Amino acid sequence: MGIKKVSHFFDNVFFLHCHLLMAIFHWLANYINVIVHFMCACMFFTGKDHLKARKKRHTEEKRAHSRNYECTECGKCFRSNKDLKGHRRIHSSEKPFECAVCYKQFACGGDLVNHSRIHSGEKQHKCHVCEKAFRQSGQLMTHMRFHTGERPYKCSVCNMTFSYSGDLKVHMRVHTGEKPYECTVCGRRFAKSGNLHSHSRIHSGVKPYVCHVCHRQFAQPSTLHSHVTTHLGHKPYRCHDCDKAFCWKTNLNSHMRVHTGEKPYKCLLCDKSFSQSSNLERHKRCMHIAHYQKTILLSVLLVAV
Repeated sequence: MGIKKVSHFFDNVFFLHCHLLMAIFHWLANYINVIVHFMCACMFFTGKDHLKARKKRHTEEKRAHSRNYECTECGKCFRSNKDLKGHRRIHSSEKPFECAVCYKQFACGGDLVNHSRIHSGEKQHKCHVCEKAFRQSGQLMTHMRFHTGERPYKCSVCNMTFSYSGDLKVHMRVHTGEKPYECTVCGRRFAKSGNLHSHSRIHSGVKPYVCHVCHRQFAQPSTLHSHVTTHLGHKPYRCHDCDKAFCWKTNLNSHMRVHTGEKPYKCLLCDKSFSQSSNLERHKRCMHIAHYQKTILLSVLLVAV
């Protein structure tokens, strides 16, 4: 047997579920009549189909064995008594594992280990693409969809796909009309918590977004972004009729009514129409002052109540 033949020793190597740990060398054919290509933990096989059949038998035996550890509450089966004992804490609400820092309790030791990384700052699971680190392997797996573009969650109504289950859950509210987030001031409801948070600034007057040029403050980041263009002199929205340019798309839309003659803002008292909402407000203050003052007074009284 020459050393050059060593490179051929590991042909036809198969690593399968049943602990296939050994390669069968071709040169064994010189010593035995049957070339053994496949190996299970319990015996050798000459064909892959035979090994598959044996593997299936092991799986069935494993399932039968797991029935010995069945939860009497929900019927779920487990491979060991230890796993069953840990599962039972879900039903009993027992939480024997306690965090030494914040004293939060957990039913499983693994959950406590994951939680402890919040305090230690440990992030051992690192993305090999962008090097972002995570505390849990599941978080890394979810993050990888950002790079792969995988969208495993599909809307059953419109077939739109999403990378994350949470995004699908929020999207479904478009079809159901569900708006679980309610403003405590005016009662307006929203489908997303972020939209409610942004809306709340109308009542609180908080304007956290500041222009770095003139220090003007804004409640929404999109408004700040549009405002910054006024300093840059950039006017990307141009009228196709008169070539006049605007910084904001809303201003272009308002301007287009000059050409179309559209007047969507209608006075409910005299049926006169206007192209701009500001013109309608000015009209009501000048032409219907008594009714306008009465409306304002009524609004103040309702707020006071």
